[in-house]
Amino acid sequence: MEEFNLDEALDADPDWLTSIDVTRETGLAGAGYLCCGEGSYGSEGFAARLDEHKNLAWVIYLEESNPFTDIVIAGMTATFSSSSGVSITVDIYRPGEKLSN
Repeated sequence: MEEFNLDEALDADPDWLTSIDVTRETGLAGAGYLCCGEGSYGSEGFAARLDEHKNLAWVIYLEESNPFTDIVIAGMTATFSSSSGVSITVDIYRPGEKLSN
């Protein structure tokens, strides 16, 4: 995997930023929070997990999904759905793991 340097990327394109608005947040019993919402351009959406101190554990950010508006938790997975019908299901604690069918 190619290494990514955030400082270099921002130096090359300082406008490559967005702000986010959390529109939904739900607690995870003793394990932090899940949240979702939108970016500043209208077409963006994000889903994230925060630890118990509300520090970022992981985030999924999509430029063309529209805002994520719903969170459904089922066991160890969460499904985030956007206003345009995009749905993403992830393992809450290991979001990069492939889910079994």
